Amino acid sequence: MCFKNMRWLFSLLFTTVVILLSHKSGALNLSEAYKMALTKDPSLKVAQEEYLAGLEERQISYSALLPQISLQGAYQKQKTDSREVSLLTDETLERDNDQVIDGWRLSVQQAIYDTSQWYNYKRGKFQAFEARHQWQLQKQLLLLRLITNYIGVIQAQDNLELAKKLEESDKKQLSNVIMLTKKKNNKNSTKRRLTEVDIYQAQASYDASTAMRLNNEDIVGQSKDALMFIIGNYQTPLWRLADNFSTTQIMPSEPYQWVQIALANNPIIKAAQARKDAARAEYKSAKLARRPSVYLELQHQERNTEATLIENLSLSDLRSREIGSSISMNLSVPIYNGGLISSRRRQAEHQFKASEKFYSEIVANITRQIVSTYRSAVITINRINIIAEAVTSSKKALDVQEQAYQKNIGDINDVLRSRQTYYDTLRLWQNSRYDYIIKFITLKSLAGTLSSKDLDELNNELVKKS
Repeated sequence: MCFKNMRWLFSLLFTTVVILLSHKSGALNLSEAYKMALTKDPSLKVAQEEYLAGLEERQISYSALLPQISLQGAYQKQKTDSREVSLLTDETLERDNDQVIDGWRLSVQQAIYDTSQWYNYKRGKFQAFEARHQWQLQKQLLLLRLITNYIGVIQAQDNLELAKKLEESDKKQLSNVIMLTKKKNNKNSTKRRLTEVDIYQAQASYDASTAMRLNNEDIVGQSKDALMFIIGNYQTPLWRLADNFSTTQIMPSEPYQWVQIALANNPIIKAAQARKDAARAEYKSAKLARRPSVYLELQHQERNTEATLIENLSLSDLRSREIGSSISMNLSVPIYNGGLISSRRRQAEHQFKASEKFYSEIVANITRQIVSTYRSAVITINRINIIAEAVTSSKKALDVQEQAYQKNIGDINDVLRSRQTYYDTLRLWQNSRYDYIIKFITLKSLAGTLSSKDLDELNNELVKKS
């Protein structure tokens, strides 16, 4: 038994060490980051508490339609001392009265007819619907924020790598120009000045690339801070977008089809609809506030009394018990309450009209964003294909200019411009791929169909960088 326990402990220790080492040396992919965000993101935690609070609106408003049961109890102890003197006989009557009274009452009240409370219940039900749609919205926004910030980090890291490569190339170019200058021993002052200008231009290009690298390092730090706010602190590197990542045609292929999907699924639109329904119910409740309400009330009560009476040294004890039940039907009709009912009705009417306009505004805004995002995503796909060809062309142009300069038949300005064009084009191509991802994910979010499945599909396009 002892040997088995030792073997089990050793196995557990070995597994723990393996897990820790793999976590330390591993990389954080998008799916793992999502699991961390579900437990770490502060915005999601706030939204969850607001969602749970909003769900209670239905039960709060429904409770007014259910029987209202209350139990009351009372205990009273009273002592009375009195002294009476007769004016005719001059006799004195002394009386001491001690009483103990206890009792309880059970009351049950049920609304029979109350249209105002009924529409209040419908209002609470729609408010609970709104809370549910808001919760769905927050979960989709978490996916959108996570993907955007995760992509933002790896995009910034890719740009930083390009900036480092450009800086290193400019550094080598500067060293090469200095070396070529030392080899030249021309007596022509004009050629000497041209050579010095080459050094200055190479130095300026190197300084500019260094400044760009520093700027990209700052962007990487800011991007990591934004991601850490969502998933908490992380030390492992992130997965990167695969080099063979390719864009696909956006389906559905028409913007109006995306708009129709959004009208049926977008949680912002559905929450606005629920808010409008709640405002309508509140308005109907306010309009019907002058109608009579009928309540049925049942009561049962018991009362016990114990009294001790001392009258001129004569002692007597009294005890009594009262038991009673009653049933009543109560009718209540509001007549005048200082204009409160009319004011509430007008207020509810304006709030309902505002909710209608708010819903129309939301639908128009979502429609505009879908059309704009769809158009931009399609243009981005075409731009990626064109820029990919530009990357190839600019690389060939750079190779030609570098070879010409090495043969002393080219100009340093042509080399520097070609190198800058190549890296700018390469950076634009990389950023365009990330722009496509963000725009496509944003389009799905606007349509209300963004889910963890989309995150997993995007995660399959990432690779662990060696």
